[in-house]
Amino acid sequence: MRLLLQPFGLTRGELVQVINLAPASAVEVHLIVEDCEGRLKEQQVEDLVAVVARHLQAAAGDAAADAADAMQE
Repeated sequence: MRLLLQPFGLTRGELVQVINLAPASAVEVHLIVEDCEGRLKEQQVEDLVAVVARHLQAAAGDAAADAADAMQE
């Protein structure tokens, strides 16, 4: 995951927050990344949201489904 986020130039703390919070919108990215407007272009913010949606939110959804299945058994 770190390699996927490397092009965005995030700090270590920002990387941790992105992985933990899995921002689903540009607004959430702006809350995580310090001086986001100065450091990232609008397209980069959209790309970051897309990477998170593709890799983190899908994994979170799978984990939630697995937990729900386990509770039903």
